[in-house]
Amino acid sequence: MSSPIASADSKIQIVTYTEVKLVEAEAALRIGNNARAATAYNLAILASLDKLGIVSSGFIAAYGNETAASITLEKIITQKYITLYTQAEAWSDWRRTGYPNIKPAYLNVTGSIPRRLIYPLDESNYNISNVPGGLTLMDRVWWDK
Repeated sequence: MSSPIASADSKIQIVTYTEVKLVEAEAALRIGNNARAATAYNLAILASLDKLGIVSSGFIAAYGNETAASITLEKIITQKYITLYTQAEAWSDWRRTGYPNIKPAYLNVTGSIPRRLIYPLDESNYNISNVPGGLTLMDRVWWDK
């Protein structure tokens, strides 16, 4: 990992400008405002590249040059997945949208990517009446059905 993410003095970022712009891009796309979605997406890409110190015309042309005609949910969520690489929200976005098209790890014996976390053991031991039985990592949470 690069120094902006993994150095000893790296900041923990809860919500970034890049993430907000990608959320805006998705919302705009979902209501049919593709021009606003493309603008928000392009601003997110520029901010992400700037944060990493790699702003160049080549990167901007390759990744931050979307238009109302070319912007897609897959592009938005894929960039959001990259932006949120070290955060659990990326997993939630994948479960919510199916993007990006990721595959289970090579040695994954189930052949699937988990859809939920299991309840903690203490919860199962001391709050059994509120813990549904028989759940597995592959069962979907209520909003993922």
